[in-house]
Amino acid sequence: MAGIFGISQDLKYLKNMTNEYLELAMKDPTPLAHYVATEMNLLDGDFEGAITEANSAINLDSNNSESHFAMGLALVYTGKHREAADSFRRAIRLDPFLKDRFGFGLARAYFHMYELEKAVALCERAFKSNPEDYIPLFLLTASYGHLGREREAKATLAKLRELNPKWSYLRFTGSGMRYKDYEDFDFYYDGLRKAGMEYSK
Repeated sequence: MAGIFGISQDLKYLKNMTNEYLELAMKDPTPLAHYVATEMNLLDGDFEGAITEANSAINLDSNNSESHFAMGLALVYTGKHREAADSFRRAIRLDPFLKDRFGFGLARAYFHMYELEKAVALCERAFKSNPEDYIPLFLLTASYGHLGREREAKATLAKLRELNPKWSYLRFTGSGMRYKDYEDFDFYYDGLRKAGMEYSK
């Protein structure tokens, strides 16, 4: 399955560099190293590998909020959304200071459980807390699309174009984060289409 977004040559370079540094970090792994490994496995579509790395992070430090966030990511992209929501909530309880960042992960779990209003609230909060990070706006746009909230969807798309024009349309090529289940992939993209996001090959 294609990635969620196309990936530029610069991002491919960063991915290669991350893998090089990760190989070094794994000689004496920390929860952070396993967290990064979780994300890299997700980029490669290795869902079981991602869950294994997240488990390794938790086993090293069960009170590390990032470790439970890593597990939430691994589970949400694997299609285990309720379990993912539990992991994201655990991360928030362990570090309330990062509740908006972790809350965006919880928003993705809610989105795929069709609890769209909850997803909207958490995405809005995540973006408000860090308005330079436009990533929550994609999920917010998809949520508005499914809810038929056309005015908000258009406003969110306008904000996306303002913050980063080249990412304000769909692409199905590249190797961004992947979903294990096509139904999750299709539901996300269907929301973006309904919101009016353009398509580009």
